[in-house]
Amino acid sequence: MVNKMWAVCVVVVLALNLWCNIGARAAPQVPCYFIFGDSLVDNGNNNQLQSLARADYLPYGIDFGGPTGRFSNGKTTVDVVAELLGFDDYIPPYATARGQDILKGVNFASAAAGIREETGRQLGGRITFSGQVKNYQSVVSQVVNFLGDEDQAANYLGKCIYSVGLGSNDYLNNYFMPQFYSTGNQFTPEEYATSLIQDYSQQLRGKPQVREPQVPCFFIFGDSVSDNGNNNLLPTLAKVNYSPYGVDFPQGPTGRFCNGRNIVDVLAELLGFENYIPPFAYANGSEIVEGVNYASGAAGIRKESGRQLGARISMGEQLKNHRTTVLRIIDILGKRSLAKKHLNKCLYSVGMGSNDYINNYFLPQYYQTSKKYTLEEYAEVLIKQYTQQILRLRKYGARKVSLVGLGLIGCTPDAIKTYGTNGSSCVEKLNNASQQFNQKLVALVDELNTNFTDSKFIYVNSYEMGSGDPTLVGFKVLDAGCCEVDQYGQCAPNKTPCQNRTDYVFWDGFHPSEASNLITASRTYSAYNASDAYPMDISHLVQLQLEPQVTAI
Repeated sequence: MVNKMWAVCVVVVLALNLWCNIGARAAPQVPCYFIFGDSLVDNGNNNQLQSLARADYLPYGIDFGGPTGRFSNGKTTVDVVAELLGFDDYIPPYATARGQDILKGVNFASAAAGIREETGRQLGGRITFSGQVKNYQSVVSQVVNFLGDEDQAANYLGKCIYSVGLGSNDYLNNYFMPQFYSTGNQFTPEEYATSLIQDYSQQLRGKPQVREPQVPCFFIFGDSVSDNGNNNLLPTLAKVNYSPYGVDFPQGPTGRFCNGRNIVDVLAELLGFENYIPPFAYANGSEIVEGVNYASGAAGIRKESGRQLGARISMGEQLKNHRTTVLRIIDILGKRSLAKKHLNKCLYSVGMGSNDYINNYFLPQYYQTSKKYTLEEYAEVLIKQYTQQILRLRKYGARKVSLVGLGLIGCTPDAIKTYGTNGSSCVEKLNNASQQFNQKLVALVDELNTNFTDSKFIYVNSYEMGSGDPTLVGFKVLDAGCCEVDQYGQCAPNKTPCQNRTDYVFWDGFHPSEASNLITASRTYSAYNASDAYPMDISHLVQLQLEPQVTAI
């Protein structure tokens, strides 16, 4: 790899001699033309991505001889500039540029791309500016190979033209979309512009800023909403390692109960992690010092919850797995004291309880809990057991803990189909159960914060986040999943899902779509309303400087 980049980046297109005779071109005025940008100049780089930001279909290209990936009826501005510069052919997209074609230049532009890494994520795959710069570095290495040495490559590339145009999406598909992004709450317009220019400056110099994660480690406990592969190896009906799950995820089906990213994936991005947190089932190396995902589809607070679906990893078992991780971290870091300091700074997300209702209490054909307890009594029983589990987690070093409340479990397509609504929009008895549990969970958060001054617990109000009018943020289908479901409410294997996936609140009979997850994760990280999180959101939780702990792990 070449240690330096040979380029002078030009942000504005040079003034050219427009009187030149394009029909009888001489040699090109420059040896090569490199293009970085977004949809205004993308000419096919997004065609193979899992993205809504694609234009490889009619009527795009109707005046170009057919669709190519250009977001236009014909030529883009850089196509015209290539003609004016004297090139016989248009500059090829990086996705298809092969061999010595790269010597005349490459188009790295990608629709939905921005200066910031997260920009455009609600549309799916795209190549951010830093990704485009990495692709350029790859091309530079190829140019060196073709020309023989670095000095010749430097001389050649120094004569080329570089066009860079980014930033629009950092506003249109970031700052001005508060339902997906927190930047509008974090920055004033002036501050945001300053931050963008700082990042842009670093990237233009070939030295992208390295954003350290806001916490050293992210641990996740939960059920199918957060599961990212732990159930794949279990004998269970609660696993989704098949298509169409993962249709909008770069790796395809992974075990996520979604078309793309789940909530904790998006949170990992917002926290600054370069990679998604690995599932415990596959986390075998030193990557565990950045976090582990223990979540398991069908899991609950109670050990028996979800048993009719087969194997699953209950909250108690997830804690055992975390204990194993803690011991491995001690081995990796060498000392218990170092492991303690590391774990004390980490973020812990715990979201349990839904299956203790939908796959326990409200299934009297399988469980006795509804005969033994009233809803009020059952909520109390669950919270008592949950309290002991959270205290156990704290014993293992947890100091910054996000406790996720239950959502509107009575508003899922499966709940509506199974129970009916008696004229309401949702199944009220299920939502009432969520509310009773959540009230006790808030009280638990207060109790824990009072008792442990060296720790901070927050409550994430999933119920409130789901209570607004989904149509106000662009959703059109509220009571059906995007995919064709089987008898268990999961996507039937290998069936083609809906195409307009951002219109759907739900992916299958139970689980939110990626579009829903983006909104929930953004509001969890940076509260949109004061009621989204209590007493603070995750963005403030991770910034806390807590008192040193007095107990050992």
